[in-house]
Amino acid sequence: MSLITRLVRVNLDAADGAVIAGVTVEATLTVAEIDGLMVVPTSITALTDVNGSCLLNLWPNERGVNGSQYRIKARQPGGTLILSTLCTVPDGNVLTEVPLSSIITAPPYPALDSALQAVINAQAQADAATTQALAAAASAVAADASADAAALSQVSASDSAVSADADAITATTQADIATAQALAATTNGAAQVALAATQADTATTQAGVAATSAAAANTAKDLAITAWAASTSPAETLAAISKTIHTGSIVKAIIYDTSKDSDGGAWRKRCADKSWYTEALGFTGTYGGECASNAAGWAACGSVVGGAYKSTADGKFYTPLSSSTQTEIFRGNVREFPAVVAIVAESSRVVIYDLTQTGCPMWMVFVGNTLTTHLGYFVSARPLTSVAALNGTVCTPTNLGGMGVISFASDSAAFRSISNSGSLPTNIANRNANTVSSGSLANILSTTVNDVAITVLDGAPVATATGLPVPTIAVATAAGVSVIKDDGTVVNNTYNTWPIAFLAIVSGRLYGSRNGSIGWTMGYGPIRSMVTGTAYATAYSAGTTPNLSDGGSTKLSNSCGGALAICAPNGYAPSISLFKENPVIQAKGMVAYINNAYNSGWMPGDIRGAHLADTVAGTITASGELVTNGTFATDTDWTKHALTTISGGAAVFDGVTSISSSEAAIYQTNPISVVAGRLYAVAYTITGGTTNSISVGFGGANPGVARLAAGTYTDYLVAPSGSVYLSVLARGAVGVRTGGIDNISVKLAEPDRSVKASGLVVNGTLTKTAVATGAALVAWSGFSASNYLEQPYSSDLDFSTTGFSGVLWLTEAPNSAIEYLINRDSPTPAAAIRLWVSVAGFLVFELYDGTTTRTATGTVAIDDSTRKCVMFDYSAGTLNIYVNNVLYATATGTALLTLNNAAATLRIGESKAGSQPLTNGSIALVRLSATVMSADQREHIYRTELPLFQANAQCCIAGTSTAVTALAYDEDTDLLHVGTSWGRSGFKDLLRIDSEATTTGALTSLSASGGTVLTGGTAAKVYQPALLLRDELRRKSEARKALGRIPVFFDYTATASQTAFVVPKGYTANALYKNGTLMRETTTGVYWTRSNNGFAETCTLSTGATVSDWISIMCVRA
Repeated sequence: MSLITRLVRVNLDAADGAVIAGVTVEATLTVAEIDGLMVVPTSITALTDVNGSCLLNLWPNERGVNGSQYRIKARQPGGTLILSTLCTVPDGNVLTEVPLSSIITAPPYPALDSALQAVINAQAQADAATTQALAAAASAVAADASADAAALSQVSASDSAVSADADAITATTQADIATAQALAATTNGAAQVALAATQADTATTQAGVAATSAAAANTAKDLAITAWAASTSPAETLAAISKTIHTGSIVKAIIYDTSKDSDGGAWRKRCADKSWYTEALGFTGTYGGECASNAAGWAACGSVVGGAYKSTADGKFYTPLSSSTQTEIFRGNVREFPAVVAIVAESSRVVIYDLTQTGCPMWMVFVGNTLTTHLGYFVSARPLTSVAALNGTVCTPTNLGGMGVISFASDSAAFRSISNSGSLPTNIANRNANTVSSGSLANILSTTVNDVAITVLDGAPVATATGLPVPTIAVATAAGVSVIKDDGTVVNNTYNTWPIAFLAIVSGRLYGSRNGSIGWTMGYGPIRSMVTGTAYATAYSAGTTPNLSDGGSTKLSNSCGGALAICAPNGYAPSISLFKENPVIQAKGMVAYINNAYNSGWMPGDIRGAHLADTVAGTITASGELVTNGTFATDTDWTKHALTTISGGAAVFDGVTSISSSEAAIYQTNPISVVAGRLYAVAYTITGGTTNSISVGFGGANPGVARLAAGTYTDYLVAPSGSVYLSVLARGAVGVRTGGIDNISVKLAEPDRSVKASGLVVNGTLTKTAVATGAALVAWSGFSASNYLEQPYSSDLDFSTTGFSGVLWLTEAPNSAIEYLINRDSPTPAAAIRLWVSVAGFLVFELYDGTTTRTATGTVAIDDSTRKCVMFDYSAGTLNIYVNNVLYATATGTALLTLNNAAATLRIGESKAGSQPLTNGSIALVRLSATVMSADQREHIYRTELPLFQANAQCCIAGTSTAVTALAYDEDTDLLHVGTSWGRSGFKDLLRIDSEATTTGALTSLSASGGTVLTGGTAAKVYQPALLLRDELRRKSEARKALGRIPVFFDYTATASQTAFVVPKGYTANALYKNGTLMRETTTGVYWTRSNNGFAETCTLSTGATVSDWISIMCVRA
């Protein structure tokens, strides 16, 4: 029986429409699946043809039980990732092609309930057992129908059965056993117990009938065994672990899963000759965990010699010799490097814990070198700052002490710093002895190393000593970034000699954050192509597009869907930014902001507003005007400085005498009624003069924005606590402090979560309701002629002629009148932007440039009370509407004139005319951008925001803290973990999947791999989910089989008549291209052949190349 598959067509083209040929397309299952009794391959690979197209034979996810999808990745011949997306393959006609584009937005099919899956498994096993029994009976040679002959035939078919009667008795006995075991199988849930008991009862009944026939007895026996297997299935499950493994002040704690190494961790089996393998073990008995005293440790180890514990008094590890004596140890109880470890770095010590053993015992301890100069694995007087590991290599960066690079695979270590870099003469068994480096290695930029990131690039050379590709190591220093390349050279980036705090490698691209109070995130481009110098690929800050407002010294992490996660450790808003970079056109990237109160959704490019993104349900009522006599119609209600007068309906400043910069020129005599922490729109008009600056605000706590010229302004200020006085500051030198102010207004507003921070003034009373039962995000409703949101004129919404786009989420019930969603308009006819639902329930998008009106109108009603994602854009004369990422309506013509309108205000939920409110709808996550979204951005926005509208969906960081202090991404589960002083939150894109309050103090470190999460603060705690052994063994086996399947291209520029091209060690050739043409591996015509000298392969051309011929050899790891 063959596995059922579907043909999935992949078409790739560049942004300019050119096809992309020779691209490796790989489809990988997100979780393991079984179809019947067949294991589904986890990975399928194909190459695009000259048309940029290829077919993937993919198993239908609809047939699965674990809610799987396929992760589709496409890499160019050089290894550049150009596509990474999820798709869900439906079941159907195996001969019909399915376009990839049609299934990338499909959600996964739901996983089967475990009890139902157990029934399916049991039935499959029973069917297989029955088939085998029939085959055995058919092969019997006995022709006699007597019971004795039948029993004899069963002896030949089964060594365990001697007669038909014995078979029946055995079957009955096994059924009884199965029944008892089913009753005991409580750990797998009541459903499994009930299933096992039912199967056992069935087996017992059939066993009674089987007494009349040996064949029937055999069938009953097989059914009883099936029931037995079901009842014992809990024994195949490893229980979850949630345990504090280390107490102490933690700098960094990471999970190192060796299955992620280039050889799947096989190097661990080749280390019997290494010093650390043969050194004396520290203990052989029970690991007692953390204990307050030796007496407690002795008791925890069973009061016998041979155990070990960690003392909470001094943090050291001991093996107790009695209740009163002990010996310090630095080594655990097994020789082999564990498959999964936790590496915990304190300021002057590194401890490796074995996460594969019960109790997670210590495996190895490194203590700091006591030399006060430099050199060594690390120096105790130079505190550790981070730790990283890959391919058997562990990096230990320090402050003022350089960095140690420890290789378990080669039993060696090296030291890197600004000088004296070299190999260390001692092996790992002597790790805690003082040592000085020898030899000469390339130096890095500084002795102060703040962070380190490690990766293995495609095509990396394979080290002879280890059999592993050599890692590339990026180092964040006090003077810039150093990259230790896999060929041993070091390249340095010293832009502005900025100190770099943290690093992350995302899809092969290196990012760093500037150390200090000024927030900059640097994009250095592909780490493979970095060179020494001061250039960088991209840089982002509060003043760039997209805006990354991080506050400085931010931690970085790769995240879901190839995004970069950036956190704000100082409570700077937002708490985290998820950033999807566009490396080609920087300004067209997009970002999402998340903290513990809101989730902005994705903001594409030059964002001009992100509204209605909050999570507090209830009603909100307008404040009304909070300023008394803001028009200065009378000389009352204001307290004036001696040099300020109220005259002619304005407050006027006299420039004769100096006023201190902290002294108000004028302020409201009575406090204004604002609520601390709420946002207010503060509007005013500066009437002229030569004052250096004027600001209107809430006193010294929030003095407002300094304005330098006459004009009408609206600022959005958060009210401080206590009594709040509205004050006006007029700063300037003596003799130039002139001018005036008028029309001061303060009203309650709702925040704009974009960098523009231009809120919406609340008019009337509106309702905020959860978008789904139990969901955090709220939608706004209750709009009417007097209840709506409005933003005063903002030049940010003057989109001129360059185009713009918008996105919002809408639920519209059947309507009988025009209902406006968005309207930017003015009282008199001028440029306008309008989006509404027609009487017929159609969406309408209309633009007016003062001369021409262009309208895109849908033909399908959307007023069916279901949530929809509405996107719209304008560019070069064309208007488009998209509903749920499908083109809904379009209108095309010549380019419109400018959309600027200095008299326009923006309304949400009502028209400017005030007569067409959104009475039957609710709206959320409204965004406007001066960047037209790409098709890929639209797809990503729709796919990742849709889960926020499902029942019980959470979208904010859990807890009360806005300061994010740790980040970690788990590539296996595709979850981003976010740490604060409150605890940990796990995100899948924008959706929070889980959260946990900390029991280890404010989190300073997070690490995650394969569902296991390691948190660090004042202690290190590991959580490991329960594992089903069959699935885990199958997953590991498939992962190892997948190693080496990813092709890597090695390029050569030929010399005259060159025929031989040596492939790097550790690789084998799959194909050879000459000047882009595939050549045949044969021995006739024009061809190539391969040979191997025991160390490396050589590809030899039958005819010598000419000068500068391009030879490209596609290889996989051997």
